[in-house]
Amino acid sequence: MSQLYDITIVGGGPVGLFAAFYAHLRQAKVQIIDSLPQLGGQPAILYPEKEILDVPGFPNLTGEELTNRLIEQLNGFDTPIHLNETVLEIDKQEEEFAITTSKGSHLTKTVIIAMGGGAFKPRPLELEGVEGYENI
Repeated sequence: MSQLYDITIVGGGPVGLFAAFYAHLRQAKVQIIDSLPQLGGQPAILYPEKEILDVPGFPNLTGEELTNRLIEQLNGFDTPIHLNETVLEIDKQEEEFAITTSKGSHLTKTVIIAMGGGAFKPRPLELEGVEGYENI
């Protein structure tokens, strides 16, 4: 039987990392599930060197710096992190949620969905003849 968590956060990007930190401040037992191979979401994977100018308290920092600071903030807490694990189904049971993933199952009292672009599948252009320019 899976261990029961107070909160399971689906998504290990900036919002998921901060949600986990804040939940720990409230003494919640928290875990993070992310389909990607690393924490940080879009800022870490798509634009680690790009300056981010809209984070309160920081005039500018890069995607990599933002990710590193959020992970550092979370390091003082026991947070199981499940990477490369895709959520397939969330089933509401009587007292908790059963989460089925590509690697197993998890039980939790609360689910926070904190995922943006998922695995970053680009949206295809809807133009005639565009197929000839794909995968070049």
